[in-house]
Amino acid sequence: MFAINFEMSELVETVLVEEEREEEEKEIQRAILSSSHDDELIQVLKRYRNWISVQTKEVITVHLDEEFYHFLDNRIRSSSNEQLQLEIAYWYALLIALPNFTGTFPAAVKHILEAAVASTENYEMVENTLDIILITIGKNKNFNLYTGEIIPILLNQGRSLQSSVIKGKILGIFSKLCWGYFQNAPDTLPFIFQCLNSSDSLLIARAAEALSAFTESSDHQIDEILNADSTLPNRLAELLLNPVEDVVHQAVRTVGNIITGNDLQTQTLINAGIVPNLLWLIDYPNKKISREACWTISNISAGTVTQIQEIINAAIIPRLLSYLTTVKEEEIQVDILFTIANVLCGGSELQKVYILNEGIAERLCQLLSIMIESGELQRKVCKPLYECFLSIVEFVRQYPDKSKEEYVREVYRTHDVMNKLNFGDNRIPKISYLDNFVNGI
Repeated sequence: MFAINFEMSELVETVLVEEEREEEEKEIQRAILSSSHDDELIQVLKRYRNWISVQTKEVITVHLDEEFYHFLDNRIRSSSNEQLQLEIAYWYALLIALPNFTGTFPAAVKHILEAAVASTENYEMVENTLDIILITIGKNKNFNLYTGEIIPILLNQGRSLQSSVIKGKILGIFSKLCWGYFQNAPDTLPFIFQCLNSSDSLLIARAAEALSAFTESSDHQIDEILNADSTLPNRLAELLLNPVEDVVHQAVRTVGNIITGNDLQTQTLINAGIVPNLLWLIDYPNKKISREACWTISNISAGTVTQIQEIINAAIIPRLLSYLTTVKEEEIQVDILFTIANVLCGGSELQKVYILNEGIAERLCQLLSIMIESGELQRKVCKPLYECFLSIVEFVRQYPDKSKEEYVREVYRTHDVMNKLNFGDNRIPKISYLDNFVNGI
């Protein structure tokens, strides 16, 4: 009974809040429609914009009619007040960002943005206009295409204005547009490289962020980026050791995306020295950076025997094995296990012996024991973990030196426990094979 009364009171309270919110919105709209002077309208529009921005996207519903649209459209066309024009444009941008908006971005607003962003005297106006574009990108397909058309204006402002804030916002727009939204994306690369090679940490981070967005595309586009500046791989290698966390994060994301390309693209970055620098990011305090680094290493390990050797030469394997049993994030554990599995499956015989001698079997058993004791048996981790066990058994079965049988016996001590776990559709295979093999030793 008490629970029902509580739920009913919550429902009544929600309805009342919605009614109050709707009435408040109508009151603001009435004030807008009755505004006769530009300064008055600017203040009420700011109030409306602030009202929208503090609502949560889950509950807000903006109530508009044709009269309201018609009023704003007339004012934005008839007024020569730049501040009013920009405020109306800003308001439209916030509206488009709402999940229930289905309209189009008015052409008049686009022209205002174009003129405002090209200003060479009013930095504040340029910044506000770039904010409008940043808010709107991704919310309206036609506006995305339009923004692609004004790339020359953005590039001209980026080159001519000395404001790092403005340059950073322009780079942010490039990041959100990515490669797929506009045909002249390659035209932005010289500006991005210029910012990447600056001494301003903000610009470096935003430039690296733009490159990480661009390199999420195809191998062809990765090639276009690498060919546009031969110094890029070396610069990215340097940035992995940058003292600014945001710079490191964006740089390692870009490196990781390029590594997912073909073997030649991967080798280009390896030749620039990125592998030794990844060593220091494996257990980085920021787990997003650690995750990107471990993911990148796992992709390198899926390459050629020569590329696997680069990982071994950089002393990365011992660091990964040490981190495997201490890190709590299962995504990172999975990436480390994939690296181990890649070496055991695609490495040379000497590389497989190396990883065995580094104590891989013991570490895998230790990880399983920790998972069992804690009661946290993540399916994502268990499957690649057992694949590593099987790869060890398969290699030792074919290896002529019987001294390696100790690794198989260590693996065997774990398989019975794993076989009893409930993996559902991901139930671990080949148990009978492992049984038969170990029993035959």
